[in-house]
Amino acid sequence: MSAHLEAGQRVSEYLLEERVGSGGFGEVWRARHHLWPEQVVAIKLPTEPEFVRQLRREGVIQHKLESPHVVRTRGCDPSHEPPYLVMDYVDGESLRELLRRRGCLPPAEALGVARQVLEGLSVAHAAGVVHRDLKPENVLVGTDGVVRLTDFGLGRVSERAAASIALSGSVASEAGGLTGTLRYLAPEQRDDPDEVDARTDVYAFGLVLFEMLSGELPQGGELPSDLVPGLDTRVDEVFRRCYTRREARYADARAVREALEAGSAPEVVRAAPTAGRKATALVPAGLFLRSVAWFLDLALCELVVTLVWLGVMEANGWWMDDDYFGALNAVLGGPLLVLAVLLGTCMGGTPGKRLLGLRVVRVDGGRVGLGRSVARLLGYCASAAPCCLGFVVIPFHPEKRGFHDLIAGTRVICGGP
Repeated sequence: MSAHLEAGQRVSEYLLEERVGSGGFGEVWRARHHLWPEQVVAIKLPTEPEFVRQLRREGVIQHKLESPHVVRTRGCDPSHEPPYLVMDYVDGESLRELLRRRGCLPPAEALGVARQVLEGLSVAHAAGVVHRDLKPENVLVGTDGVVRLTDFGLGRVSERAAASIALSGSVASEAGGLTGTLRYLAPEQRDDPDEVDARTDVYAFGLVLFEMLSGELPQGGELPSDLVPGLDTRVDEVFRRCYTRREARYADARAVREALEAGSAPEVVRAAPTAGRKATALVPAGLFLRSVAWFLDLALCELVVTLVWLGVMEANGWWMDDDYFGALNAVLGGPLLVLAVLLGTCMGGTPGKRLLGLRVVRVDGGRVGLGRSVARLLGYCASAAPCCLGFVVIPFHPEKRGFHDLIAGTRVICGGP
């Protein structure tokens, strides 16, 4: 497989230049033709044999979908060593990377991206193909402004479409089996995978639309306008018809696109802020502010211990020496700090961070639960053990994340409720 690939190695007609992505499936490299250097492509190479079949499906399906909003297949050879899939190289970033960098998008920009996603999905649905794994990671935003869908390796093809897409069973219509990414799965993908159809992608699109507008996924019955004051309510209606039970959803991506267009390109109108959480850009907090917050937390813990000490002395009517204060500090100080970190992280940040307007969130901007809070606390201990090296990496990480953040899947941002 692709375990020992390196820059300069040749795969088919192309010379590998730089690894631009990796994951459980394998690696993606930017490559250049060995004779025509102006021809730049992306090459996907699976790391394990079980992903070769998925690679083949992706190549066959994407080659059939002719749209400027679907990454086009240029070549595929599952029998080669290593197996490879050659695609158009998109100079840009994934929608996930864009949201991590900016938090959320202005409504006009988010709706522009949404329309292009729907253009690509409409072509797929018309061809009888269901993506089944639509998420920001599989939406590429080029520097030219064009949005393209990729990663159809989990795509499902209808029996009729399978016959027209490929000959001799190159791609088969698959039924059953849980596929996709849990946070974007429609209920039928979990409960009855055989019922998956175009409406499954419509559900995932609704979640992607909400995330672009707000920077996070919906909770309960939230609507986009609950987090984006002044947003046209027609966008709410489109989201509501996507993020609902299967029978009530739009039939396919074309129907969603027509609904958006029927609103005559919804605009942001001026209105008073509404109640609820407000969407904010995820601006990372640097080491200085985080250090100040930490010292504030220590000071608050010392203040509580001191008040307890003074209360005990007043109750007993005599003064205690410094050794007693040190023992009291050891008994109360540590647990107080642990409690502050655990409860504070669950509530968005310790008292020190909240005083400075900082907030602890998941990498995607969502709330941090107790499990991540515990992992973050353990990460603190691991970060402090080797001469605080885990904290020193914060200024050098692109998202200002320390070792404890990497362990817990969290980040610290400026601002937020």
